[in-house]
Amino acid sequence: MSHSIINSSTIKDHLCKLITESTANFLVICDESGNIIESNIAAQEIVSRSITDMNITDIFTSDIKLDDYLSSGRKHLLTLKSGSANAVSMYFSFHKISNSIAVFGEIDLQDSRNFEKCLIETNRELANVSRQLNKSNAQLKKLNDLKNSFLGMAAHDLRNPIGAIRIFSELLLKDAAKKSLDSDFIYKLNTIGSQCDFMLRLLNDLLDFSVIESGKMQLKMEDVNPAEFIEYVASLSKLGADKKNITLKVNLPESVKNISFDSQKIQQVLINLITNALKFSYSETTITISLEETNDGIVFSVSDQGQGIPQEELGCIFEAFKKASVKNTSGEKSTGLGLAIAQKIVLAHKGKMWVESKVGQGSTFFVFLPN
Repeated sequence: MSHSIINSSTIKDHLCKLITESTANFLVICDESGNIIESNIAAQEIVSRSITDMNITDIFTSDIKLDDYLSSGRKHLLTLKSGSANAVSMYFSFHKISNSIAVFGEIDLQDSRNFEKCLIETNRELANVSRQLNKSNAQLKKLNDLKNSFLGMAAHDLRNPIGAIRIFSELLLKDAAKKSLDSDFIYKLNTIGSQCDFMLRLLNDLLDFSVIESGKMQLKMEDVNPAEFIEYVASLSKLGADKKNITLKVNLPESVKNISFDSQKIQQVLINLITNALKFSYSETTITISLEETNDGIVFSVSDQGQGIPQEELGCIFEAFKKASVKNTSGEKSTGLGLAIAQKIVLAHKGKMWVESKVGQGSTFFVFLPN
């Protein structure tokens, strides 16, 4: 592209001086047609690209007419087309110098001062809010610690008397069988026993939850053969499955390497998943317990052919005291803590736990444990 050349050496020197002394502000020199001849470093940095060989009208987001801006003699707020994600707005003035045009851009100083004052005030307010949040968080932590301590003490102290009631109800059932007492009396004793069992499960869950929440859970890591472990856990659940005429199926790989985890804690996790599957499955269905070895660990899964969990409830299924809307199939009770405890145990192993479910088709819970 051919440009007009400034013939006067005095004008050239003057322009060069303006360019070198205005590095902090936007400055370009263009000919009378608007073709850019020269620009300072600040201009190129602000626009985030080289603007030499462009026309001055091409670097603004709005259409401009040079003659109008030259004759106005005042500053105009214009927005530059920036090569970066952020558009830049500045105050521009246009000056005719010989057969060239100088275009200056600057941030309004008053706006800059106001912005700086707002920024200082905002930072001050953020600091105050941060202090208040830290204070509130400290208070909440203290209350949460007190809650966990209370739960732990209450659950521990209640287990003994409820355990005693359970034992006496069993003794009374044995006496009732010997004395051939009426069925209504035996039904009442069985109800006492089942309610005690439920209360003991709830208290144990509360104890586990309070220990985990307080950060005092300790893992006893040991080398375990996952296949043998799965078979053992499945055998513990066989009686419950037989009572509901549900088939327990175990899928294991031909060979699998030992892996380190707390066997008692992971047994608690899998027993919870299998028990839940039994609760929400109908008779003559199948629950499948599977093991898969991956490059970085193992995956246990428990899959049922039950009712499934609605999609909108999957996001909160692992929260404490949350229960799905689906009903169990034989009147079994739930504390609402089992899955929350199970997930925290898995997370303590640096693992992951998730669920896939379709209403009417069943659910599959997965547990990943790393090597």
